[in-house]
Amino acid sequence: MAKSLYLIRHAKSDWSLNLPDFERPLNKRGIRDAPIMAKRLAAQVQTPELVITSPAQRALSTALTFADILAKDQKAFIQESDLYEADTSTWLHVINGINDRYDCVAGFGHNPGITHFTQYVTDKFDVDFPTCAIALITFDIESWQEVSRGIGTLVWFDYPKAIH
Repeated sequence: MAKSLYLIRHAKSDWSLNLPDFERPLNKRGIRDAPIMAKRLAAQVQTPELVITSPAQRALSTALTFADILAKDQKAFIQESDLYEADTSTWLHVINGINDRYDCVAGFGHNPGITHFTQYVTDKFDVDFPTCAIALITFDIESWQEVSRGIGTLVWFDYPKAIH
């Protein structure tokens, strides 16, 4: 059995409002890009059974857009406060704690942590995640507890400005 993980950076956020970082909403481009990228993810062979997201407004809005397009039941939707400004060790802790009944999971978060975690688990990723980028990483493991440095395979990477 294998596990699959989609790592998704939140869509473009609005810096024009005088709001705390946690409360920044998506801007027009982010609102446009999120459903486009959700549809690209939906075209993949496997779709997530569980969505885990940072509760920051921009990440939550992106995750909800994806969940709506992927028709995911809200029962399989978790807001994880640790993913706000998460570093590699925090991402690893969250991923290692996923219930093994889920074989395909999507995690929504922020840079630089999402880029660093992708680099950590694949040892081959050298791209900085653009906003609303998606990386699909597979692991030849039985349990999420086994996710560790260098054991993931980057299968697919896409972002809004990629040429299709």
